[in-house]
Amino acid sequence: MSEPKLLHLLHVSHEGVYKAIDKHLKATYGLSSTQHGILFVLEKQGALTTTELSEILAINKSAVSALGDRLVEAGFALREANPNDRRSAFLALTDRGRDYAKAAIPAVKRFNAALREGFTEREVAVIERFLTEAPARIETELTKCPDCTPEGETHDEHDRDRDGRPALQNHL
Repeated sequence: MSEPKLLHLLHVSHEGVYKAIDKHLKATYGLSSTQHGILFVLEKQGALTTTELSEILAINKSAVSALGDRLVEAGFALREANPNDRRSAFLALTDRGRDYAKAAIPAVKRFNAALREGFTEREVAVIERFLTEAPARIETELTKCPDCTPEGETHDEHDRDRDGRPALQNHL
């Protein structure tokens, strides 16, 4: 039996799932899944800086900033001055943003239920553990890769994708 190509399957699955979800969310709510992600985080945690949202959502800061700008323009969020740092601002929900975040919760629950369907609780726990640990495992492995990081050095700029993450094309 051949070894499963997990990186490829993970990529194809991610692309397929989010393409379908984005199509539904854009048609229903006019927002992308990433914009909904920002709304969900802000609804749960309150106002946050671009840096904080970037870390929570694992999206680069410039993308979060651009998405935040679109949410502000659409009336879902607003920017509030950061009293501790005049160079940054908080992104906070408006009432409209809060209402949209709450309205999308049933769809997210449906999507999660569909993903769990046909799997036992134990299998879902393994999938969750795999998905949670995967980024750190790849980062650790890349630091050991003799072909691209001699003696455990970090990747050069040319080994990074446009979001600043290690490029994996040489490791697939």
